This record gives sequence, C-alpha cells and structure tokens, in this order.
Amino acid sequence: MDFQPTALVGALGFGGLAGLVVGFVLKKLAKLLAVLLGLLFVLLQVLAYYKFIHVDWQAITAAASPTAGAAEATAGKLKEILVYNLPFAGGFGLGFLIGFKRG
Repeated sequence: MDFQPTALVGALGFGGLAGLVVGFVLKKLAKLLAVLLGLLFVLLQVLAYYKFIHVDWQAITAAASPTAGAAEATAGKLKEILVYNLPFAGGFGLGFLIGFKRG
C-alpha cells in the first residue's frame, strides 16, 4: 500500500488542510527569499568586480552574527502565532510539515 500524505491531511480535517496550505506557502516564500538573496549577492559581486563598490565582508559577517539568533527566535514566535487558539494544533502541525516538505 502506497503512503499518501494528502490522504493523511484530509483525515486530520480542517487543521491538517490549513497546516498544509500554510506550510506550502511558507516554503514558496522561503524559496523566493533565497532566490532574491542569491541575486543580491551576485549583483554585489559584479559591482565589486568592476570596482563600482567595495564590499567589507568581515563587517557584514560581524553584523549578521546576532541576526542568526534573532531568526531562531522569530521562527519560534511564528509557530506560536500560527497555532494560537487553535483547537486543532496537532493536525495543523502535521499538515504544515507535509505542506512545507512537499512545497
């Protein structure tokens, strides 16, 4: 018998469906953000190569280090916001994981 994640989400009801949709959308947004950051990096490197700008990567690294901790805190807060007052948080969580994985 073949495992069908969408059948599992359907069995979980509205919570599973809502989680699937939110997970799918967040994965697509994460991919879009990755593409935009990649394009920004390429643009900066091209401008630096042609000596239009100078990029101080050490300063950028130092400034970005505290941001990593803030990103983790933001992810935790996002989870808290998404399941706030949901009676079907378990179904939502499983649907979210499936939607994020398949998105």
